[in-house]
This record gives sequence, structure tokens and C-alpha cells, in this order.
Amino acid sequence: MNPGGAGAAGATGAGATGAAAGGAGFPFMPPPPVPSQPPAPAQDPKEKYATQLQSLKDMGFINEAANLDALKATNGNVEAAVERLLNMLG
Repeated sequence: MNPGGAGAAGATGAGATGAAAGGAGFPFMPPPPVPSQPPAPAQDPKEKYATQLQSLKDMGFINEAANLDALKATNGNVEAAVERLLNMLG
């Protein structure tokens, strides 16, 4: 009949339950796995760099294969591709 004793026992029980629910030592759960998306299909470089290929052609670089190689090597950077093509000339 000791009200203090009953309260202390109740607090101890709640504390133990809370620790178990919280996963003592593991306060955080890892995030759920994110479903991976399949990689996008590779785009044809000729289509991917169509605008840049036309720019190079307009500048007088008519070798499409060399232009495409230069654009692929420079990730579509026309200025860098021009430098690369000019360096190939010698």
C-alpha cells in the first residue's frame, strides 16, 4: 500500500519498455532500400550530338567520323572539339 513504491515500479517498467522499443544502442533504423532504376538506354552519339555536328560542319569540318570522335571525347563541347580537330591536322 505504498503509493510511492507502486509509482516507482511503474516508472521502472515504462523505462524498460521504452528502451526495448527504442532498440537500446540502435536509436536509428537504416532507410528502406530504394528500388534501383534500370540505366537509360545509351543514346546514339550521332543523335546526341546532332546540333554540335552541324555546327562543326558549318565551320568547315566535314569529316563526320572525326567530328563525332572529337565531340565524344569532349562530351559535346564544340570549342574543345574544334581545338582537338585542329591539333589532329598538325
